[in-house]
Amino acid sequence: MRLTSTLSLTLAVAGCASGLASAFPTPLDPRTSATVIVARNNNLRGATRRVTLTLDGFEIAKLNVAEYVRFSVPPGTHAVGPKPHSISLNFEAGQEYFLWISPGGVWDFEVERLQLEDGRKRMAGYRDLSQPP
Repeated sequence: MRLTSTLSLTLAVAGCASGLASAFPTPLDPRTSATVIVARNNNLRGATRRVTLTLDGFEIAKLNVAEYVRFSVPPGTHAVGPKPHSISLNFEAGQEYFLWISPGGVWDFEVERLQLEDGRKRMAGYRDLSQPP
């Protein structure tokens, strides 16, 4: 019985692994691109589910609670957010944008844009997936 419980827990945790996808954007010059920070809140609601983060329809990362990614995009309109509820924003070169993901409906997640100062306060102590371990 104990082996079964341990195996079940191991499989459950392995199934919730977060990380970057192969389509994660490569760094761009911050003077000619926009910096985007996307964080997932540290809420028990929805904690057992990873959030699939997309950029312009491509999966770029999977986020667990209290994790975030930082990436750059060329100027212009881009769709960013949890699949399938991304938001489109016009990103300007040299600017930083902060997006916050939190549970929405029963199985959905929502994304909202926050002021940089508020976003940085909320994500204090979160794990940065965009940096090598």
